[in-house]
Amino acid sequence: MNKLIVTGIDINRHYMTAVTLMRQKQSFSLIDFRIFTLSGNIFPESEVLDYQKIVKKLAEVRKGLPWFSRHVAVAVPELAVMSRIVTISPQQSDVMEAWAVYQAFSEKVSLTASQLSVDYMAVNDGFRVYAARKEVVNSRLCALRGARLKPVLVDTEKQCFLQLLIEAMHHHGKTGRVLAEIKETVIRLGFMSLTDCFYLCMPQKAGCNEGSTVLAQIINEFQQFCSIQRCKPSGVWLIEKNASSAAQFGEKLQCPVELFHPFSVLDGKCFPEDEPTALCTLAVGMSMRGIIAREEGYAASY
Repeated sequence: MNKLIVTGIDINRHYMTAVTLMRQKQSFSLIDFRIFTLSGNIFPESEVLDYQKIVKKLAEVRKGLPWFSRHVAVAVPELAVMSRIVTISPQQSDVMEAWAVYQAFSEKVSLTASQLSVDYMAVNDGFRVYAARKEVVNSRLCALRGARLKPVLVDTEKQCFLQLLIEAMHHHGKTGRVLAEIKETVIRLGFMSLTDCFYLCMPQKAGCNEGSTVLAQIINEFQQFCSIQRCKPSGVWLIEKNASSAAQFGEKLQCPVELFHPFSVLDGKCFPEDEPTALCTLAVGMSMRGIIAREEGYAASY
């Protein structure tokens, strides 16, 4: 039973959210969530965590977890992730294939394999490789282990956000939906077509009236994607504390817009769907991805 419980932990510059989910047949059940305010600069280097400043908060997360359920999943910010398509000649073993992929990717990014944490998957025209600098990944793993937590997955924010979209469409019996999140300092948009996916995350200055400009740029790029893919969204799920952006989505995409809360796809305890809990979007997706990784046998033991 323990393997079906995972806590997703989303660490930002100003707050940290922890969402604990459990697999219930074909759905996910919410066990608990916590939101912590962070002070000081926890990222002294580019997306590298300060161990001393975060480990005590992570220990607080551990103390609130169900007994013997310390499995956690985290994600690397998209700005820290490198992605390329590489092609290699056929190899005689999985080990040789991995080495060839690492070498081909290293040549494209001018970094050695020893400097990177790498994952890859086969695609039609070769291998799609995802990588981040090792210090970015290791800073998270060290902090989690220092708090006596057990990391099972280090993912990307893109995959976690899109996992929430997939689960939402399954839960509500919908298809062709756009998931958009508008926060004070960032805007995200995700969509799954029949053959490809779209994800874009762009920062915006807190307290500035830039939201409409940044949002217009994201919508424009999404419309170009739809034109190439020859697809049309059936509706938009909008994560926002008010509906001020709904009109812009409806006008540009010509489809209905509904306010959405990440807890709406979960069974179990009832929690208020208010502004603070809307901060849990990525943590929900991280927990889902961690549970799936354990179910399908590719969860790591860091």
